[in-house]
Amino acid sequence: MIQEDACLLTTEAVLWEWMNALAAVGTRRTTAEGYRRCHQDPRIEVVPFAPDTIAAGVRFYEARGDKGWSLTDDCLSFLIVTTPSPEGDSFSSNVWDYRPYVSA
Repeated sequence: MIQEDACLLTTEAVLWEWMNALAAVGTRRTTAEGYRRCHQDPRIEVVPFAPDTIAAGVRFYEARGDKGWSLTDDCLSFLIVTTPSPEGDSFSSNVWDYRPYVSA
């Protein structure tokens, strides 16, 4: 069952990983169309690449050396969904303006 008011949060990095996984000749056109639709769908928020996003993700990745987490699917995604927005939401497209993770 599809929920009409569902909202999905993802990152540009996750979409690129998805496109890489579906890069075969038979799926490329459909995958590219799906990528465009993700950016056009108002129910999907795509967090863009930004220097602060990348730096925070790498710091988080490095700090979790005891985990087998990937940079894209685990570290960046975890930071985005756990960083509060100024409005008090769990996440926001402006999340990276607020210095999410500072490694000591």
